[in-house]
Amino acid sequence: MAHPDPGYILFYGTLMRGFDLRRRTDIDPLLRLVGAGAARGALFDLGPYPAVVRAEGIVRGEVYAMTDPGRLLPRVDAVECYLPDDPARSEYVRAEAPVALEGGGRCTAWIYYYAQPLVGAVRIPSGDYREYVARVRRRPSAAGAAGARPAGRTLL
Repeated sequence: MAHPDPGYILFYGTLMRGFDLRRRTDIDPLLRLVGAGAARGALFDLGPYPAVVRAEGIVRGEVYAMTDPGRLLPRVDAVECYLPDDPARSEYVRAEAPVALEGGGRCTAWIYYYAQPLVGAVRIPSGDYREYVARVRRRPSAAGAAGARPAGRTLL
């Protein structure tokens, strides 16, 4: 039996608040912050941005309620180089995942999983990209901007 799409999305990288990509995508009017959340997965540093793959571990990020999924998801799909009609050529794929909310509670949210080989990628053991960037004193580049990553291009 089909079920409705989740009304939530989890951002774990450069689409979180405070990163330049977030500002440039103009998605804030389509989101309402729910709070911190965590999902299962392994977080990796690809250089200009992170990637999550399905694996043992925890990835931490920000959970948002989508106020207009029909407008939001195509924008985020473009940023993440996700081609819904051709996932095999996508850099990331969008999938539903259970998310634990800080302070208790759970929801099902969209999350973008990396769909390319992770050759040479560095795992971020904490699962927290914001903490990782602050600790290594790195600033993510603008490479994650919409249109800056051609779909299907392997970065590593």
